[in-house]
Amino acid sequence: MLGWLAQSCGWQPTVLSCPLSLLNHVENHHVDIILTDLNMPKLNGIQLVTILRRMGWPGGVLFMTGNPAAITEQDRDGLQILQVLSKPLGVQDIEEALLATFSQVSENAHFRVVEGGSRLLQTIH
Repeated sequence: MLGWLAQSCGWQPTVLSCPLSLLNHVENHHVDIILTDLNMPKLNGIQLVTILRRMGWPGGVLFMTGNPAAITEQDRDGLQILQVLSKPLGVQDIEEALLATFSQVSENAHFRVVEGGSRLLQTIH
């Protein structure tokens, strides 16, 4: 569904396998925005963004989670998390959040979809 949403917004989706794949991808490609879940296999969303920030990645971060209180104000400020979206989410919620973040970060980004099992991790590239 999120890949379809990306396409409907004019972005080109690409599917990767897990958060570790995203780390490798960011090392080799320009990525403007990441939309990630808090709970994922191998790395949680906070761990993922912490590693990305240590790598010097400056892009925008949006979280989707069923437990928004688990992302502290310290995490939001320290990791420069732009938005935390509370599940369940509708298509319009996601689209509005992506478009708002997209306008903050870059006018020339493309959307990338990263899927790991039943959990989703999206990036805009």
